Amino acid sequence: MKINSNKAKYFTFESITSTNDFAKELLLTEELVVVTALHQTKGRGRNVNQWFGSYGNNLYLSIGIKHSSSVDLLTLAAMQAVGSLAVRNTLQELTNKEIYKIKYPNDVYAYDGEKYRKISGILVEHSFAGSECISSIIGIGVNVQEKSFPIDLRETAISLFQLGFNLDVKKVEENLVNSIFSLLANNSNKQIFDLWKKELNLQNKQIKVLGKEANYRLSRFFLDGRLELVDEKNNKITIDNGDSIRYDLN
Repeated sequence: MKINSNKAKYFTFESITSTNDFAKELLLTEELVVVTALHQTKGRGRNVNQWFGSYGNNLYLSIGIKHSSSVDLLTLAAMQAVGSLAVRNTLQELTNKEIYKIKYPNDVYAYDGEKYRKISGILVEHSFAGSECISSIIGIGVNVQEKSFPIDLRETAISLFQLGFNLDVKKVEENLVNSIFSLLANNSNKQIFDLWKKELNLQNKQIKVLGKEANYRLSRFFLDGRLELVDEKNNKITIDNGDSIRYDLN
């Protein structure tokens, strides 16, 4: 999917309910938008989870794309994959550290010397007219300058600042937007999808599924990004939610 980044219109806010929500409204009249904010009052993660972040310390970004032609499953999968690839690339380049991993489907984790903790979450949302996808929004949150997290997140979340990197939020934003547009401009949907599969590194991993006693392994990727898992008795299940599976990120 080729995107002309020169056509992008930029919108920046001090505080907003959700950059994804505003991008959706903008796409009613615009073709390509980049929405950022210093703070979100109703930032969302997957499965109605809220995204925590204090004012001015983190990156809240949404890129909205209005599709000019019919969209196939591989395009939707590329939309799902490109944000996490760009975040991983951006953090690796800015910190010169290879401590970042993508967890299915599109969270980014950082290794703090003891374990991997979540540093970025991506929420991709599509709008449809009947069965036709008319627009896609890639919403990204990155913990940049966050000094501390609520008690229920302290064991699972981390920021660049806590890792020892004192980076400007605007610098991370600029590099990340450039990385997303570069990936979309220079790669086919299949190339993005294949890069994502490679970075997930799920082959031959033991995968635990919440609520299931059996151990699973990856059987195949569907073109829409879902996983087919198989257990020791060759029972197969389909997964489309990263919160329902656990596996070693190494």
